Amino acid sequence: MTRQIGRRAHARRALPAVYELAAFSVFGFCLAHGLSRRKLYYMLEAGEGPRIMKCGTRTLISVEAAQRWRRARERMAAVSRRRYGGHRIRKIHRRRRSS
Repeated sequence: MTRQIGRRAHARRALPAVYELAAFSVFGFCLAHGLSRRKLYYMLEAGEGPRIMKCGTRTLISVEAAQRWRRARERMAAVSRRRYGGHRIRKIHRRRRSS
């Protein structure tokens, strides 16, 4: 009996200690990126969201697509900063009073 248990234990492969995440659900993506579901769907409609994939009835976003989306958002923010002097920063010009 103990020999059979020992043989079975050797026949099974050990599972990896930690599974790496391969895809986000919509909820998981929104939670990880601080977005609401409505904002995500608004961005998808506008063509600014990450690439999605359907798996049966589930909507998934791969980790690679999320990374590409973040990089694109960072590039757009950098262009915006260069072009407009920063997000939500407005230069206020004071008028000189001539006496």
